[in-house]
Amino acid sequence: MKTHRVIAVLLSLLAFGLLADSAFAQGAPIDFAVAKGDSTIFYPTRMLRKGDRFEVNAHQLHQANRLMVVPCHPDCVNPDRVLVYNLRNGIQHLRIPTTGHYFFWLERDQIGGNGIPYRNGITRLPLPVLEQQTSQDHFAARFDSGTELSVRTLYSHPLPESAEPKS
Repeated sequence: MKTHRVIAVLLSLLAFGLLADSAFAQGAPIDFAVAKGDSTIFYPTRMLRKGDRFEVNAHQLHQANRLMVVPCHPDCVNPDRVLVYNLRNGIQHLRIPTTGHYFFWLERDQIGGNGIPYRNGITRLPLPVLEQQTSQDHFAARFDSGTELSVRTLYSHPLPESAEPKS
């Protein structure tokens, strides 16, 4: 009888320890902001870690919308690469491939006028954020033509103390 109690207590302590570890394993909140000099760019206010996961929920998309994710700080001039996520209405998921700073923008096909020229004569237009709402681990924005996009953190890896933003 005592053996069963000891095993039950040990299992309870182990389960409590695993729950506590998983709660502390989530990294600091990932908040987003819109760039002051360019309302088409939104970005996490802290460095992201490889494997961080996000839920992207898109509504009222027009033409071919794409979410561009750039592994570079928003003020960098020449990013090495751009990750492209073709969007559809509803929920999609993305995972950060490498640790670093990132910025994002939403773009669509542009018919005439200014835009970003791509190969084969295609021009794409980055959409400015018209309205935004932010809360801990969640960013929601409305763009022109009623397009809405929200980015919610599903999981963030903890950052080492040296990488935490200083107050």
